[in-house]
Amino acid sequence: MIDYHAAVASVLLLVVACDPGEVVLLSPDELPGHAPTASIHVVVDTPFASVAASLGWADGVPAAEVAVHLVGEPFEPRYTHVAVADSLGNAVFSDLLYGLYEVWVQRPLTASELIDADSAVHLFGGGRRLRLPTPRVDSVTVVPDHGATLVFSELGLNQPVPWETAGTSYEDAKYVEVYNNSDTTIYLDGKLLGIGWHTNKDFTPFPCSQTEPLRNDPEGIWASSLLQFPGAGTDYPLQPGHTALVAHAAVDHRPVHPGLYDLRHADFEWGGWQIADNPDVPNLADIGPQGMWFYWPLSFDMPLFLANPVDWETLPRYMEVIAGRVSVRIPRAVILDTWAGPVSYTPCLTVTHRLFERLPGPPSGHGDFDNGLSAQRRILYVLPDGRKVLQDTETSMVDFVKAPRSPGWIPDSLGR
Repeated sequence: MIDYHAAVASVLLLVVACDPGEVVLLSPDELPGHAPTASIHVVVDTPFASVAASLGWADGVPAAEVAVHLVGEPFEPRYTHVAVADSLGNAVFSDLLYGLYEVWVQRPLTASELIDADSAVHLFGGGRRLRLPTPRVDSVTVVPDHGATLVFSELGLNQPVPWETAGTSYEDAKYVEVYNNSDTTIYLDGKLLGIGWHTNKDFTPFPCSQTEPLRNDPEGIWASSLLQFPGAGTDYPLQPGHTALVAHAAVDHRPVHPGLYDLRHADFEWGGWQIADNPDVPNLADIGPQGMWFYWPLSFDMPLFLANPVDWETLPRYMEVIAGRVSVRIPRAVILDTWAGPVSYTPCLTVTHRLFERLPGPPSGHGDFDNGLSAQRRILYVLPDGRKVLQDTETSMVDFVKAPRSPGWIPDSLGR
């Protein structure tokens, strides 16, 4: 009979003898056939303890759906593992490859739980990046959908490949759609559309350990690019349940490429690069502290946010040592909504503090443009008067889906 432990020791000694410095040695428990399980404990985040108590979820969130996906693998159903949490909120996964995972959780309330909840909660969501599997039990906190006001409802940030547009990158057809998710009129005058800290991968000039204080700051979002809506205070009202379409260039882009779209009906634009602006559509002002690059925003690696007006010149600032770009911290008190797209390479564990974004998503794929897809926020429920209330758990991976582009309106198909 083969002595298993002796055989393993021999293998390890051989590896050590030949190790060029890049080999990761595995313990016997980590060898094939001995893969440990990964345990995820789902709990309601501390500020919402009273809601958890009203539902009897003090120990964890029962029946929560937990999904895990290894960073770098294709975003297809067969690469996503799903488990349902037990009565104590524990979900268990087996046979996972070792690596960095995106973990996201959603838990809709049942009809009876909707009655028990001590607030108007319909769904809990959350997520984070974790290295799995490990011997420990990792926790993922979830928060309830909340009464958000002005939110992103659609982001169309993909474009044709350059060889389809005369050998140049055509960025001018990008657009962002915002939505009044409240029951009162919102005035867009002076509101900010910004890009948060955009270097969210671990590489030599900006390692994650160095940028952590900027990315994971509970006091606000650090930004170098800010656009501001025009208006003197009450010039641009947005009624409840209505959208405002903000185009890079509010023109008909179809002559450039048949897969592009006519954005002449946009409500605002932030200014085209390769073509003239539409003089009939009001422009957002590029107010700094650094100018907006013509190809921004991207569908990955950078959080976008909406905020109430603030004088950025009075805010704390940070200057990058290498690039010299100046960033200011937009305070938490004025942040209205955040969206972020994930990256396919090795990302930092957080893109912003979990108060603003818990897990970026949905994934951006090369085929999104060809398939006519954009990132669109889910409909949580519809009121008797027909007004759609959109989902917001500060977790883009849960709140958004890929759907056929629909700039300027909310399709009914976005419901669960």
